[in-house]
Amino acid sequence: MALTVKTNFVKEDIIDENGNKLGEIIFNPKDSRIMSKLSIILKEITEAANKVNNIKIDDIPEGKIENIEDFTKFSEICNKWLEATNIENEIIEKVINELTEIFGEKVINCFTQGTNDLESLMPLIEFILPYIKVYKSERVNSYIPSKNDDVMG
Repeated sequence: MALTVKTNFVKEDIIDENGNKLGEIIFNPKDSRIMSKLSIILKEITEAANKVNNIKIDDIPEGKIENIEDFTKFSEICNKWLEATNIENEIIEKVINELTEIFGEKVINCFTQGTNDLESLMPLIEFILPYIKVYKSERVNSYIPSKNDDVMG
């Protein structure tokens, strides 16, 4: 006797803009970790963007650095850049790690090519969201009685 396993996996090629196959993505839209991690990722990206937007970075002064005041001003601007960049890098690394946990390093590298570029991951997120939305809608609808269900029967 054989045991039949029903799979709900989505399997698609990952191609570049020239049609060259870079890899393959395989995932189960019913995997509850995906929705949970995506929700956390989107929340954390929003929070990080708000933090960066609240850092006021002045324009770099024109001309040469001629005295300690010029150097101090330039140094303050650089420190704010560093603060914003650190927030950005931290969230990007977190997103990459979370997505790598779900999809694997090979899949994530198809999109990032080893870089810390959040924008390069957007096609992946945009691709999986409709699958997750359909599954979540089906789950929610399964708990809502239809008009044809007669409870008192």
